[in-house]
Amino acid sequence: MSGKTIRVRFPLPQRLSAFAKLAMKDLAKVERSSRYIVSMDVWHAAGIREAHPDACVVCLAGAVMANCETLKMDYTLSIASADFSERVDLALQALNYLRTGSVEMAVKVYATALRKSIHDARHKLTPLRSLPRYTGVGGSDYVERWDPAVYEDDPVLWKKQMRETIKDLEAIGL
Repeated sequence: MSGKTIRVRFPLPQRLSAFAKLAMKDLAKVERSSRYIVSMDVWHAAGIREAHPDACVVCLAGAVMANCETLKMDYTLSIASADFSERVDLALQALNYLRTGSVEMAVKVYATALRKSIHDARHKLTPLRSLPRYTGVGGSDYVERWDPAVYEDDPVLWKKQMRETIKDLEAIGL
């Protein structure tokens, strides 16, 4: 982008799980479109694939940039989360953490975007620590998926895991 902040009125859902559900719906839309290619290592980049010069490459957060009713960025733009206001940037970054299995970091970053207590959000994660699909990093009690799928390797498994994580977050009010 030009270095200017993209200003949008974007009422963030009060729960990360609701925002992640929105993102998954937006991802399904871009997967069906010939204008987009999904690659989880690129935010929203137009014309970077030689084989598809008219397509825009997007990740999960890029799908939100492309499809969310408020953001609806044109597929010819190359933009990143940092091109938006700090609040929207943080919310999009939270999705990026969540898609890699870094659940606790996603929760903390999203709480920051909502200007809520990180400590309270982290405390709500306690029930997930007892589920076998989550584990501490380096022996800590930091919540991450122990087996995160990679979208490019297995999009079906990746989506299944995302739906499980969203359901887990919903169950604890996040």
